[in-house]
Amino acid sequence: MQNNDSILLEQIGEKLRKLRIAKGYSSYETFAFDYDTQNAVLANGKR
Repeated sequence: MQNNDSILLEQIGEKLRKLRIAKGYSSYETFAFDYDTQNAVLANGKR
């Protein structure tokens, strides 16, 4: 039996997978890098 934290993490992972595929990414790594880079640029006030 899974605990609530495990279930929640699985649900988050599934949502991220669907978003990644919808955006056209086949690689988890590229998706994460692109979004991490965008957030870093926005945090520094640059667009």
